[in-house]
Amino acid sequence: MIIFQLKNEKGDFLTWSRNCGNKFIKVKMNGKQSFINHLVEALKDCFKDNLLEIILFGSKARGEGKSFSDWGIFIIGEDGLFEFEHGRWSKAALSAQLSVEKSAKAVISLFGPLTKTNDLAGTLLELRLNPIPVEQSRWIEKLAELTEKFGVKEHVLTSYGDEVALKTPHQIYDRSKAKRAIEMAQNALKIATQMIEKISSTLTTSSY
Repeated sequence: MIIFQLKNEKGDFLTWSRNCGNKFIKVKMNGKQSFINHLVEALKDCFKDNLLEIILFGSKARGEGKSFSDWGIFIIGEDGLFEFEHGRWSKAALSAQLSVEKSAKAVISLFGPLTKTNDLAGTLLELRLNPIPVEQSRWIEKLAELTEKFGVKEHVLTSYGDEVALKTPHQIYDRSKAKRAIEMAQNALKIATQMIEKISSTLTTSSY
């Protein structure tokens, strides 16, 4: 699962690019609807059958965006499951860790622009200061717990390994650890999706 914001500093002139395996996809269009249509097609071409859903969020989705506003894109895919099914445990764990992180960022972005921080769990808990229902507050607490357990430390292990123990990610993660990571990512994604759906009365989402 991926979340990103398209920077829009000159009206509706937007650009997006991604390295997809052996090819580099780039979308650059002048005109928001034309750009979105081309972006969706590029994402389909990039992620193939692993692409599940594309959601527009933020001020643009609410109809409050200005010509210079960023576009928030929430992409749901199955990269981690694909790696797990093919026995690539460390890569599955890496995808899962990134998915948990992106789920946290997706929820944070519902309440305001994303900022750089190493404490996503803390930022999530601060969201409870907003006037939100008790149910959503509990979801945020659970997501913060998952983010804390599978946060910066786990990111280092899944990406680089354990330098102290002299172990690579491949040596650290076996099937059981990868399965646990996937389950945590699925729980985090479920919470993020529920939050988006529950706030739909004030945040209009568009999916393709």
